[in-house]
Amino acid sequence: MSKTVFSGIEESLFAINPLNHSHRLTWFTRLIGLIIVMNAIDGLLTIIWVQTNQAVEANPLMATVLTAHPVLFILMKFALVYLGSILLVRFYYKKLAILSLIIAFFVYWTITLYHGLMIFVLM
Repeated sequence: MSKTVFSGIEESLFAINPLNHSHRLTWFTRLIGLIIVMNAIDGLLTIIWVQTNQAVEANPLMATVLTAHPVLFILMKFALVYLGSILLVRFYYKKLAILSLIIAFFVYWTITLYHGLMIFVLM
């Protein structure tokens, strides 16, 4: 069986070998840390954009919470991402948790890029 460029990645992501769990948990928690930072950026910039009438909150539930009070909005965002992070870390060795983490990371990465674009356009 020949090794490819992606062999190491595939082994670290999908291997069941217990020796790989420590390495997987390390990068898993680093990605969760980045998601938490991007969530904070998203929450703060969303409040700024909505309060200056530059944008609207796309999520109807969160738009209602934001209308009620910005601090409640931030607390709700942090709580939801924190609870999701706990769930992902609990099952970090499962393929579905890995896939979910990767999807969440790229969704927040895209949202952060969108906020960056808005800053660039509005300046």
